[in-house]
Amino acid sequence: MVARTIAEENSMLGAYNWKISRGDEADTTLQGYVKPQFAKPGYTISFHASSELDECQFFLRIYRLGWYRGAGARQVHRSKITTVGNHGVWSKQKGWQHKEKCGDSVSGMDWPRIYQLYIPDDWLPGSYIAKFETLDGRAYIHPFWISSLPENDFNIAVLGAVITSQARNWWGGVSATQVVGGSPYKSPELYYPVGSESLSFERPYFNCRGGDALRWEYPLVRWLEKEGVDAAYHTDLELESNQELLKQYTHVITAGPMRYWTKNTEDALQNFVNAGGHIVHLGSEAGQHLVALKNNNDYLDGQIVFQSNDAFPDIGERLENSFYSATVSGSRKTAPWADLKINSKMGKHLDGLKIKNRLIAGVAGLSWDKTLKSRDVQILASSRIKHRKWTYRIANSHIKRFPSGGTIFNAGVSSWSWGLEKFGNHGNAMVSEELQEITLRLIDWEIKPDIDSVDDEPIEEIVSYDEFTLEDFNIILNENPRHFDALLGAGIYLWEQEDYNDAHTYFERALQVDSDSVIAKYRLARNHHKLQQYEEMLPLYEFLLNEHPERSHYRLQYGDLLTNLDRYEEAEASIQEYIKRRGDDPRGWAMLAHCNRKAKKLQLAEEFCNHALKLDSSHRQSLVNSARIAHDQGDYFLAEKRWRIVLKSEPDNYAATMGVARACFKRGDHHIGQKMLQELIHSEQHKHRIWPYVELINMAFNYLHDYEYTVELCQLLFENVGASIQNHKHLEHIPVCHLGLCLSKIGKHKEATKILTRYMMENPENSEYRLALSQVSREAGDTVAAFDHFTTLYGESQLGLCTFKSSGDKQQISVEHLGRDQGEDVVEGPLVSVVMTAFKATELIDVAINSILDQTYRNIELIVVDDASPDDTFEHVNKLAEADPRIRPIQLEKNGGTYVAKNHGLLEAIGEYVTFHDSDDWCHPDKIRVQVERLEQNRELLGITSGYIRVDENSNIIYRGKGSLRHACISLMIRREQVIDRIGFFDSVRVSADSEFERRIHAVFGKETVEHLDLPLIVASVRTESLSGGGKFALDWTGLSGPRLQYRQQFEQYHDRIRIGTEEGHIPFPLNDRIFEAPSDMIW
Repeated sequence: MVARTIAEENSMLGAYNWKISRGDEADTTLQGYVKPQFAKPGYTISFHASSELDECQFFLRIYRLGWYRGAGARQVHRSKITTVGNHGVWSKQKGWQHKEKCGDSVSGMDWPRIYQLYIPDDWLPGSYIAKFETLDGRAYIHPFWISSLPENDFNIAVLGAVITSQARNWWGGVSATQVVGGSPYKSPELYYPVGSESLSFERPYFNCRGGDALRWEYPLVRWLEKEGVDAAYHTDLELESNQELLKQYTHVITAGPMRYWTKNTEDALQNFVNAGGHIVHLGSEAGQHLVALKNNNDYLDGQIVFQSNDAFPDIGERLENSFYSATVSGSRKTAPWADLKINSKMGKHLDGLKIKNRLIAGVAGLSWDKTLKSRDVQILASSRIKHRKWTYRIANSHIKRFPSGGTIFNAGVSSWSWGLEKFGNHGNAMVSEELQEITLRLIDWEIKPDIDSVDDEPIEEIVSYDEFTLEDFNIILNENPRHFDALLGAGIYLWEQEDYNDAHTYFERALQVDSDSVIAKYRLARNHHKLQQYEEMLPLYEFLLNEHPERSHYRLQYGDLLTNLDRYEEAEASIQEYIKRRGDDPRGWAMLAHCNRKAKKLQLAEEFCNHALKLDSSHRQSLVNSARIAHDQGDYFLAEKRWRIVLKSEPDNYAATMGVARACFKRGDHHIGQKMLQELIHSEQHKHRIWPYVELINMAFNYLHDYEYTVELCQLLFENVGASIQNHKHLEHIPVCHLGLCLSKIGKHKEATKILTRYMMENPENSEYRLALSQVSREAGDTVAAFDHFTTLYGESQLGLCTFKSSGDKQQISVEHLGRDQGEDVVEGPLVSVVMTAFKATELIDVAINSILDQTYRNIELIVVDDASPDDTFEHVNKLAEADPRIRPIQLEKNGGTYVAKNHGLLEAIGEYVTFHDSDDWCHPDKIRVQVERLEQNRELLGITSGYIRVDENSNIIYRGKGSLRHACISLMIRREQVIDRIGFFDSVRVSADSEFERRIHAVFGKETVEHLDLPLIVASVRTESLSGGGKFALDWTGLSGPRLQYRQQFEQYHDRIRIGTEEGHIPFPLNDRIFEAPSDMIW
């Protein structure tokens, strides 16, 4: 990809809505921060937020800052609407709210990550902001940088002073020198007071507009890009790990009062000038306070340490920076500020520079330096400034020369950049052409024509824009940024090029020009649809339907929107309105079929689809729907047949190709499915789509066991899908984990660990990365690290879980080796009945029983139901019961399967709560405690579940399909009387009744009444004789099929009848007559 020049970038459409108008500040309604403070293309950045509200809806806009024809920024991304709650906030007026929830300014905030973004390769490095914006337009800004990759052809680099920006940030009540509402520490030995001895990067800025972070550097960046200066962008944080980074450049520019830096920053700058480089510091206070960076919250640049201590004895204030030959001179907080007088030596230094006005107005303010005189230093500008009422101080700008030929220009005044470009309220500081020319000469940049220059020939009014390119539209917009037709035309052009993110900016701008435009609202709504931003479409379609109720296609599209939002009843009503008007249009019936298929009403969906095909036998969407319905019904031969009808007329149809491949996998014809998916991932038209890779990765890993092929597929996915993977966050871990696992299997353990560690750090809430690291470490022979990763997963869960241990000599995690280590017993609380069924279970039943008896929650009864085992299982359980009276053994006379046995256990249970456990599994010692606490704290909850993983006898974590972590129906804990009295018992079938039981709770009481903890509180053993391990009830890598799938479809139809009130939802026990049909193979 050929990178744009700065001039090309700034010729693109700018956005005027990036700034926050007075009165639109979010304050404590919404606050946020970015982590880390800089990123590079190809890496990720996360966004964290909190609100004083229990539920605050908002979205993110990301802008790149620059010139952009005077707009000052360009919107490069907009997120979907998301929600955040109250995790603690702070403001100067109100102080801390719910501080116990969130951390503080020193240790950092613990706000949830609400969004994560991959930085696309086509985003130019530079200064960026994240705008956290509520639905009513109030906003909060947090700046960040996108840094240049080391391999670039630039001679000039801008170095952002992130450390200083955070040191000056008093959000949370303290900065390096301030205490809000209090007094900082003052000492006669120190020039500046001490506010806090350390501060975190992980916090918002002190006002909604990004604090001081944009105050000096943004005018510099804006002006440089206006002049078309091609520059790289870096931050001082990057110099921590690479002190040679700057040596590839000839000039490095910094701005503002860059008081705080580390020893590594100084080393990097010294290396640069010693190699002949030129530093141009357009500010003051450079390096007058050495700090250290301290790792915090597993984040490398987590904390700034300002004052010396045992760990960092060599940091602290140093007013004389001998490297820059400058020292502190004075400061003044308010305007008017002093002028700076350029002397004749400036002209000599800059090779005969001649300027008319040597007096630069108002730039000598806020803070200024005095030169430390020496032979290698020459003063180029000076000012005598009033410091206090009766005192004056000297400000100097100077050049310092080094034997290497390198130089340092120290402006010596903090506000030099204010004289380059007007932005914000800068008092009496004025933009100066003389200062602009001096600065361009200092960086050896040839003065070029203004990038905004256009021909003087007037642009004629255009009637048709059909042949226009984006460049043509931008020429019109350069002349008139509010040209509605050009804005709309450019958006449509980009939309047709499938560049929906950039199109969005033009459509939004068009709507700002004409807020009542129907076409602009419609185009914006359709663009939201392409970006899958469905919530944002609702008010637009409500407007469109209100303005033009006669436009039936609005009604149909509104039905599709409601279907995508899972509001099926409303969707069906809207689609039926369309059908009343246009009953002979197959599109209405096709949409109705789609809605019912999404709602799992497959029989109705088939009927509506058939009706559409009677109207038009070649209607593509109906043909697609019919194929999908057949697949959902488990008839994969019919699904393939229907998909091939679509392919006959459209050989390149993506959905049909995927459909045939998936059907082939389901029916066991893997070779054909693989071939079709291979064609997709090597097709220019479809190689950017993620699902073909996911299906192939799954097959290669689980079926072919070809680990080198899996590595190839994962790497090809990242190459071709790129940043678009951010639209599939729920799938991202699949290629990452499989890549790591397969690299490990072919002996590349270090590479695997590096990849998995990176993604784990970026996605700490996703347990899959930690589990994969545990597996990779075990395969590499590092069993200590393997067990450490495994236990850390639980330690970082925020659930306050106790520790557990492994009894194995190699820290094994197979169930027979796991056991409780520590943890305080909970002896008070309601009785919990645990139902465990057993059949020929003597091998691991002791493990399962002990994991229940060793729970920190002590008030339990363990009902062990022996399902007529032919061996001595029952006798063994009886012996265990003699040692612990909490065990209640029950023996059935006739084998009836695990769910019949569970129902017998439910009949015997007397606890307020009841949960379940398999006779060959292990559960975390705190599982019952956590579940009881959640149910006791929220009386609206009726149940709670957790995740589980499967581990074999060699401690290998089993991966299949989407990953290792699965929903554990067996983990369900319920309020016994309230649930059983209303819905009854488990269905008396052989398999899958636990998932039916949980979903029946959803159907009767609502899905929100069951909470899920996405943490593997159960470790399941893998045994070949397990029901899910083989045979007709097998669960393989392709997912549900056979009797299990048929049963799922049948109970979902039953649950639909419960929701509409035609069924009660109660299944009795014993079950004499079936409540709904089930496959004969599943009935005892």
